[in-house]
Amino acid sequence: MLLAVVGVGCGVAAYVGSVRQFDTMPVWPWASAQIKILRERLTFKRDMRTGRGTAKLVITATGIGSAEAFGVGSVFNSDESIDERMARVETRLQLLEERGGAEQARAEKAERLLEEQLAKQGRRLEEADEQLRALAKAVAVSSARLQLVGLILVGIGTMLMAVPTIVAAF
Repeated sequence: MLLAVVGVGCGVAAYVGSVRQFDTMPVWPWASAQIKILRERLTFKRDMRTGRGTAKLVITATGIGSAEAFGVGSVFNSDESIDERMARVETRLQLLEERGGAEQARAEKAERLLEEQLAKQGRRLEEADEQLRALAKAVAVSSARLQLVGLILVGIGTMLMAVPTIVAAF
C-alpha cells in the first residue's frame, strides 16, 4: 500500500512540475478559484480614509522652425557665355558623379552591415532553437522518468496487495 501511495505521489509530482513549467494556468484551476473565493471572504477590510487635494499641472510647449535655401534657381544665367555655362555644367556633373559614388559606397557599406547583422541574428536563432530542443528533451525525459518510476511503484504495490488474496485463495 505504501508503494502505491509513493507511486501516485511521484506521478502527481511529475504532473505538477510539468504544468508549472510549461503552462501559465494554475495546476488545478477549480481549487485555485475556491482558494481565491475563500481568501476574499476571510480578509479583513481596513478603514481607508479618503480625502481631497489639489495639484497643479502645467504643460508648456514651444517650437521654432526656420529654413533657408541656398543656390541658384536656374541652371543657366542670362549673362554667361556658352563656355562658362558648359564649364559650370561639367562642374555640376562631376559633383553629381562624386555624390553618386559616395552614395553607392555608403549603400554597399550599409548592405554589408545588414548582411553581417542578419548572419549574427541567424546564428542566435539557431543557438536559441538548439537550447529549446535541449530543454524540451530534458523536460520530457525527466518527467517521463519520474512518471515511469511512479508507475513501477504502483505496479509493485498492487502486486504486493494481491499476494494475500492469492495466498488465501489456495
